[in-house]
Amino acid sequence: MRLRTTPMTAPTWPLALSLVLVWTAVTAVLLLLVQAGLLWRVLAYGLAAALALLSALNLLHVITKMAWMRRFHGAHLVERCRRSYALFLKTSRVKFERSKLRSHSTTGLAIGSLVLFFDPWVCAAIAAYLLSTSAAIASRIYLPVSVVYLAASSPLRLELLNALQHRIILNFTALLDTGNLPSGGAEGGLAGWNFSALFDSRTFNDDDWQEVVEALMDIAPTVLLDARDTSPGVLHEVDRIFARMLQDKTVFIADDDGGLPALERVGIAERAGDSLNVVTQDALLRDAFALLFREHVPGANVPPGSSPPSHGLANVRR
Repeated sequence: MRLRTTPMTAPTWPLALSLVLVWTAVTAVLLLLVQAGLLWRVLAYGLAAALALLSALNLLHVITKMAWMRRFHGAHLVERCRRSYALFLKTSRVKFERSKLRSHSTTGLAIGSLVLFFDPWVCAAIAAYLLSTSAAIASRIYLPVSVVYLAASSPLRLELLNALQHRIILNFTALLDTGNLPSGGAEGGLAGWNFSALFDSRTFNDDDWQEVVEALMDIAPTVLLDARDTSPGVLHEVDRIFARMLQDKTVFIADDDGGLPALERVGIAERAGDSLNVVTQDALLRDAFALLFREHVPGANVPPGSSPPSHGLANVRR
C-alpha cells in the first residue's frame, strides 16, 4: 500500500499576479536602499537576524529532545547515551555525522573569534548558527533512540519510515538499506528521503546487525515491528522480541485485515499469551506520537484486554 501523495497543480493567474507584485515591491525597496547606501548593511543585519532565528530553533529542538529523552529513559539516560555512542560507531552514519560535527564546531569557533575584527553582530550570528547546528548533530550521535523500526528494506517500508520520521523527530531509527529508496517521479517518489539516511542505523559490517538491533531493542522505549514482512531478518527480530520478553513495549503493524504474517510464520501468533499492541499503517500515520509513546503521553495508555480505542491501537490476545 503506497502512501497517498497530493499532485501539484499549475499556478493560477491570481498567484502569478501576486508573485509579480511581490517581485516589483522587493526590487523597488532594493533600489531605494542602493541609492541611500544602506543595501549591504541591511542585507548583513537581515542575514544576522535570520541566522539568530535558526539558531534559536536549533537550540529549542535540542532542548525539547533532551527533555523527552529524560522522560523516556529516566535515571538510565547517561548509561544509554554511552551505549548509543558505542552503537553509533558501528553504523553507516558515522561516516558523515562526525565529519559534519567537527566542521561545524571548528568553523563556528573560528568565525566567533573574528568578532573583534569585523561586524560583531554578523560574526556572532554565524558562529551561533554553526554551533547550534553542531549541538543538533551531537544530539543525533549521543542521545539514545526513541523508536527502532524493524522491517524489510523494501521501497514501501522505506517510504513509511520516511513518513514517520517526519512526524517524530526524537531519534526515530531503523536498520534499513536506504539504497532501496524510490527514485522519485510523477508516480509518487519520496520527497525528503534524506531523513531516512540521517537517522539510519544500518551497520557497516553485516555481522554486527544482530548485536546492534538487540541493543537498540533494549535501549528504545518503543519497538515498532512491521509484522506484514516475513523476511529472514524480520523473523529473527520477532523471535528475539519474544525471547527477550519485549512484546509489552513493541507495537506490531498489521495488514489491513488485522493479520500478522511474521508472527504466524514463526508460530507465535497462536501461542502468544500476552496482549499484543497491534495497529494498522493508516492508524499509525494518523496519530503516530500517541500510539508509539502511549506510556509517556497522558491519556494515551490502553489497559490490556480493552476494546480498540479511537486512536487505533488495539490490545488483542492471541
